[in-house]
Amino acid sequence: MKQDTYIIKIPQIKLFGHHGCYDEEKEKGQEFEIEVQIIVVMDSLFEGFNSLRDTIDYSKVESEIKRRFNIKRHDLLEQLASELATIPYDLCADLATEIASVSVKIRKNNPIGMS
Repeated sequence: MKQDTYIIKIPQIKLFGHHGCYDEEKEKGQEFEIEVQIIVVMDSLFEGFNSLRDTIDYSKVESEIKRRFNIKRHDLLEQLASELATIPYDLCADLATEIASVSVKIRKNNPIGMS
């Protein structure tokens, strides 16, 4: 059976948070930008589906990112990215085997020690 690859991109989720290794980052906080890319591989029969129950509802993924972003403070962005990358799998358990990969990019605006 033929399979197709679908890429879902959620760009520029802007959030304020207190993540980082430095005390100043933890105390004052800073702006972050998050991008998520979800690659889904499904049978080409997917074209017959027409409901959010049959696929990944990216608006729910974005809402959950916003919710989880400040539940826990992370010293390393890698820790935060790893946690956020689990969200599509958590929300779409029925489609977990079709999710080929999830990538999370996090940008700190004005990180300490960098121009």
